[in-house]
Amino acid sequence: MNDIRTALRQTAIQSKEAELLLSHVLKKDHIFIKARPDFKLSRAQLLKFKSLEKRRTHNEPIAYILKSQPFYGQPFMVNRHTLIPRPETEYLVDIIKKDLTNKPSKKLIIDVGTGSGCLSITLKLQIPNATVIASDISRKALNVARKNSRSLKAEAVLVQDDLLGDELQSKIHQTLKKTFFDRIVLVANLPYLPTSYKKDMAPDVVDYEPSTALFAGSDGLMLINKLLTQISKSKLASLIKSAYLEIDPSQSKKLTKIIKKLFPSWQVRVLPDLAGRPRYLVISA
Repeated sequence: MNDIRTALRQTAIQSKEAELLLSHVLKKDHIFIKARPDFKLSRAQLLKFKSLEKRRTHNEPIAYILKSQPFYGQPFMVNRHTLIPRPETEYLVDIIKKDLTNKPSKKLIIDVGTGSGCLSITLKLQIPNATVIASDISRKALNVARKNSRSLKAEAVLVQDDLLGDELQSKIHQTLKKTFFDRIVLVANLPYLPTSYKKDMAPDVVDYEPSTALFAGSDGLMLINKLLTQISKSKLASLIKSAYLEIDPSQSKKLTKIIKKLFPSWQVRVLPDLAGRPRYLVISA
């Protein structure tokens, strides 16, 4: 029999993942999958399901197979040019949203290393009166962010640049000439994993997600260091009121020292993730 019950019973992957793939193939929600175990699959549907199932048995992430990953309650398009959004970054949205909600109305949010756009677009959706500028060095990643911006109806200016480079700084200054902002903030969820972590990570991650979006040198600080140095040498250093960084928990003390050296008068808060690990740096001028 080619029904849902049989397909799920004979699956070679986890049942929850199989249900997601079947929902995708049938264009039905999970309630339908649960409620109609006797629903007959056509030969084409069964073949499609088996094809997707095979990809998953080779460790391809479900998000890449489905070309979508939920983030903060919204579906974000993802592919192998973008990192798959993580729950840790959802909590970073909560932190930023809490800090900015009661602040003056004119806000400029600059998202460096936007990837799929999950952070910049979600912040625009959650803080609609903010102006959002987002950058990434990858043109292919920016194409994904642009599609997410359009599909979720969240306007963001997208710039291809290497962190806070000349192109991004130029776009920011052009924006500042047109509009006065009470508050300018920078957010960044840059690659921060030490390369030594690679040997202990799941094949779903190492074999499929872009390594340039995960790893940043032997200590994982190569790109964060570069960004902080760029800020310190730019005219924006006197304009940015706060910056929010997602980091590896092992880096909090070292980064705090670096920030204190580059920005002696700035305050640094280290905030825990939901597991209690020091995951976020909030820097305030």
